[in-house]
Amino acid sequence: MQFYSPYFLNLLWLVPVLVFFFFVSAFLNSARLKSFLKTREIQDKLLPHYNRQEWPIRGVLLFAAFLLVVLALAQPQWGEEKKRIERKGVDLIFLLDVSASMLAEDIKPSRVRKAKFEIEAFVKELKGHRIGMLTFAGSSFMQTPLTLDYSAFLIFLSGVDVGHVPDPGTSLGAAIEKAISAFSDEKGKQKALIVFSDGEDHAAQIDSAVALAKQRNVRIYCVGTATGEGAPIPLKNENGVQTAVKKDRSGNIVITKLDKVVLSKVATETGGIYLPATPGEREVELILKHLASLGEKKLEDRLVTEKEDHYQIFVFIALVLLMLEMLVRRGRSERVNVLPVFLLLFVIHSGFISTPQSKVEEGNKDFEGKKYQSAIEKYREVQVKNPDDPAVAYNLATSLYKTDQYQESAAHLKKSMETSAKSEDKALQAKVAYNYGNALFRLGDYE
Repeated sequence: MQFYSPYFLNLLWLVPVLVFFFFVSAFLNSARLKSFLKTREIQDKLLPHYNRQEWPIRGVLLFAAFLLVVLALAQPQWGEEKKRIERKGVDLIFLLDVSASMLAEDIKPSRVRKAKFEIEAFVKELKGHRIGMLTFAGSSFMQTPLTLDYSAFLIFLSGVDVGHVPDPGTSLGAAIEKAISAFSDEKGKQKALIVFSDGEDHAAQIDSAVALAKQRNVRIYCVGTATGEGAPIPLKNENGVQTAVKKDRSGNIVITKLDKVVLSKVATETGGIYLPATPGEREVELILKHLASLGEKKLEDRLVTEKEDHYQIFVFIALVLLMLEMLVRRGRSERVNVLPVFLLLFVIHSGFISTPQSKVEEGNKDFEGKKYQSAIEKYREVQVKNPDDPAVAYNLATSLYKTDQYQESAAHLKKSMETSAKSEDKALQAKVAYNYGNALFRLGDYE
């Protein structure tokens, strides 16, 4: 048997102190009775229900109940149970056009800002899907790999703007091919791209990109962030003030327009849909409904081993002892104080006896859902109470890794390696070693 929250055992130091005061109080009460009621006959007449054996019996029952409650708070564990964790969803990558034409303001406040607003609207509606982002112009850059950390994703999104990719022009086809390569080759997973662009493609790789998407079973959804009438491309100074508009070599103002044909072709040929950007963002809802109609595929399925909590046994016995203490008092009075029982029930049902294992499960749900930071906070709370638990250290390190905190992640993984080496959980040891290597690689430590 082990205790998951052993620090509660410090409350046992209160037992001898409470016992001392309890029996001193009982002795003083008995002495006062004797001083007022000189003989046994007078005591029996005036206090017919008084029982001299009541105090020691009540004391034993109350302190035994207290001892059991303390043990319950320490959360005794023995035995193990295996739980299967399954996560379903879609792997989804947003492609954001950051070429110069996205500065045009035929869609307010500008094409690129409208696209960012729509991506944010998508993310707020998602749950359980892994998402990533690729920005593109003349070349492309994988801004964020597939992740469940929506908060971190939105932080990266807020920093993206035109000029983020230095190469001029627009190469939509190459961007699609690069985004597809970011997906794993594992079959059975739903994969999709959502493109935000005005549709201009100066590199003419659309046909090969569409063919690759069909081969890899990747659906592409396109949102046209421009209008058919088009608009000039504003040129702004460092303060964001427009100073001119873009002109061609002949001095004519360049008007950039929506190329609906290209975007429609990409979407329809890959099983997706094309929709223009609208002020009400109705396209977000329609694309999400289309994605939902495809059904979610299993993205992850793993078996975890957890220690079994048995604090309920100690709580039950404590309740029985308190009920017995109440019965002992009924011998002298029909008025029974049920406050101790109600207090214990309140403690149980209010969640005060909140197991660290339940806190770990909450962290796991946050991790599998979308809130890495929340998972980190929960794992940290558990680790304070159980610093030598290798599984907790691993979970914390993995969450830190997902938020690019590689230095701290490596430190926790190293500790997990040391503590897990003492256990027989070979699967955990293998995962810790693998992630530790990845963290070191990210830190540039290739030794």
